[in-house]
Amino acid sequence: VRPENREKLTSFIREGRLEIGPWYVLADEFLASPESLIRNLLNGMKDCSRFGGRLQTAYTPDTFGHISQLPLLASEFGLSGIVFQRGVGDEGERLRGEFLWNSTDGKAQVFTVHLLGTYSAVTAVGYEDWEYRGGYDEERAYAHMKAVLYGARPGEVDFIPSWLGETFERLPGGITAYATGSELILPNGSDHLFAQENIDEVIHQMNRRFPEVEFTHSTIEQFVSRARDHAGELQEHTGEFRGSRYQHLLSGVLSARMYLKQRNHRCESRLEQITEPLASAAWLQGSTYPSRLLTYGWRTLLKNHAHDSICGCSIDEVHRAMMCRYDSVSQVSDFIEQDAWGHLAGEPGTAYLHVFNPLAHEVTRWVEAKLELPPGSAQQIQITDASGSPLEQMIQAETEYVPGSSQTRQERITLGFEAVLAPLGITSFSVTRNSGSGDGLKQSPLGFENDEISCSWNESGEVTLTHKKTGKSTPLRLRFEVSSDAGDEYDYSPVPGEAPLVVQRTVAAPEITADTALKSSLRLSYEISLGRRLNGKRNARIGSAVIPIQLELTVYRSSPALHLQVHADNRAEDHRLRLVCSTGCRSEWVRCGGHFDVVKRPVTPPKGEGWYQKPQGTSHTRSFVLAEEQDAGCAVIHSGLSEYEALVGRDGAGEVALTLLRAVGWLSRDDLHSRPEGAGPALPAADGQCLGKHTFDLAVYPFSGPWWDSEVMSLARQCGMPAAVYASDSRCETAGSLISTDRTLVLSCLKRAEAEDSVIMRVWNPAPEQRKTEIRTAAPPSEIREVRFDETPVAAIASNGCSIPVHFSPGEVKTLAVRFGRTGE
Repeated sequence: VRPENREKLTSFIREGRLEIGPWYVLADEFLASPESLIRNLLNGMKDCSRFGGRLQTAYTPDTFGHISQLPLLASEFGLSGIVFQRGVGDEGERLRGEFLWNSTDGKAQVFTVHLLGTYSAVTAVGYEDWEYRGGYDEERAYAHMKAVLYGARPGEVDFIPSWLGETFERLPGGITAYATGSELILPNGSDHLFAQENIDEVIHQMNRRFPEVEFTHSTIEQFVSRARDHAGELQEHTGEFRGSRYQHLLSGVLSARMYLKQRNHRCESRLEQITEPLASAAWLQGSTYPSRLLTYGWRTLLKNHAHDSICGCSIDEVHRAMMCRYDSVSQVSDFIEQDAWGHLAGEPGTAYLHVFNPLAHEVTRWVEAKLELPPGSAQQIQITDASGSPLEQMIQAETEYVPGSSQTRQERITLGFEAVLAPLGITSFSVTRNSGSGDGLKQSPLGFENDEISCSWNESGEVTLTHKKTGKSTPLRLRFEVSSDAGDEYDYSPVPGEAPLVVQRTVAAPEITADTALKSSLRLSYEISLGRRLNGKRNARIGSAVIPIQLELTVYRSSPALHLQVHADNRAEDHRLRLVCSTGCRSEWVRCGGHFDVVKRPVTPPKGEGWYQKPQGTSHTRSFVLAEEQDAGCAVIHSGLSEYEALVGRDGAGEVALTLLRAVGWLSRDDLHSRPEGAGPALPAADGQCLGKHTFDLAVYPFSGPWWDSEVMSLARQCGMPAAVYASDSRCETAGSLISTDRTLVLSCLKRAEAEDSVIMRVWNPAPEQRKTEIRTAAPPSEIREVRFDETPVAAIASNGCSIPVHFSPGEVKTLAVRFGRTGE
């Protein structure tokens, strides 16, 4: 907006008068993928370097809780400290104001500062409010500062701003009571505020009024350095922060505007799993790596990760702009992928189908491809593998006019088949013509069972899933639960005295929609009748509405999970819609997919005695929730649904309630039963009601043995992500694997390095045990180095031809920079 000020800004940064970064945006940690958080810091630090300096601390003041691996992120980018506010529970009384935070793999330990009161502790000190109205008053400033330092006494609360009293009356003894050393931090700013112009005068006055304290005008960086040097004995912590003892957590942001979370999951998963790896494969074959386009795509996506954006807690205009950004990201991915496919497999055509597998191990999965062919082709085409053997297939065809013509007709054909896909690479199939039937279904119907599972149901829609290996049959007790939501975009708030509406019986007989040798599908139809919205007092529903829901259950011959797809048409306001599923496992704990971590959480939340906000039963899930009992378990897997609650069913078995929608119409309100005060401006947000049609992808996966030896991680990465398919008239001469790993490892990233001609591979061992294994490459590397997340070299690694030996500690993430000879070099 003001490019003429660039030099002035740069000089301030270089002189240390202004600290920037290290983030590109202050992202919500839970709702962005771990790889997205890495790209956030990579891009933020690039910008910082262009301006001549960056904050060396992971400053994350206002995000709504913190992931367990924030210390790992900070350490891998060379950050010397973490400063944060929200998410601490009862452990805060032990940890106090400063502590050491360990990564879950024990690889990193970072000095951490908890802003116990607020990240705005002395904002507008001496004024009536944050707008600097009413004129400065030294006595008011003294009372304000005294409350922060030593606690707010009953008779003194009236003289300080209300927001401050509500904050610091919860801290008997103030922040000094929690200090481990001689240094304290008093932030003098907050959201959207100008600097306080008389701060030098305030510091002079407070040094006179508090002779036992030395006040200085400092920076976060200087404070962290001094606090670390002067700290006393520090406690240690390992794990996430999702408590609300000292501040409200605002956990309802996990489900506000769920359409944003779903779209974000699709965009970032595509960039990570398809776009970048395909571009890397083409680059290794001599193509130009699309660095600028990928940077544009990532930065456009990252703008949506700002916490008040991806959390869905802003005005409608913000979130409409987000959807346009997601469109841009999808278009960039389209362009990059088509360009890469063209380099690898030639111009588009219909003779071959090429399928890309983003997983670094072999997988057998369902593939669908669309072709446009002359009329009658559906009865002649046949898919064959590399050996020329025909594959069983399903064909659907529609005859239509060629686009732009009312004279010529064509068949739009959807081919479905089961494919064995090579690890992280391309597998090619031929589209041949024959004179016989092209349906390829020469076996008897699958009958809703495969080698792993079987699925049965009754006329009321009650579904039972059987795991053949263990012989355990689990009534899933699938049901939809609707409860009124008198909350806002920040928090769910029930209507007192109102029981949730539970719909379990179908309104029509179950309908079999497919039963072939490759897949079987069943449709269950439901209707939820409820009041159209809450009344003006928000204590009862008025009007009437019906929410029609269809639940599609599919068993694939190649998949060990029961796949679910929910179609809902939301026609009501002010409610929360959840799908509940039994795991069949009796356990006091569940495990949830997280950020380079599988987080263990209790089924029963803490009591939260004396907490500022009562603990909520809901929490975060990145990709799955699983329960275990003895030597077996069951995982509920999802695509882009970020909120769950663990329940106990009437038979004592654990259940998972996944939030599908939370329909609310206010950015913030101050009359919630689940939160003691407002969390933002009281503005209407009509789009937050999420009216209209929605689709949700899930899977239920029973397994035996330890969860880390199961298929849960692989299935989680496939859920909701169709196979990447490209049709051409040319063979793909580079078909095969780029790399392959142990199937228990997770490949998080495959891209070109930021500053050199190496391939960056990031691999995670999710197991709570060591893994001594190898990474196999298609060609012998010429150089291998272990690097940090910021791609700073750590150590050289020797390879044995096409084998890279690797040793993972429990939960460890390794990043490798591998140099290959490129085609044409």
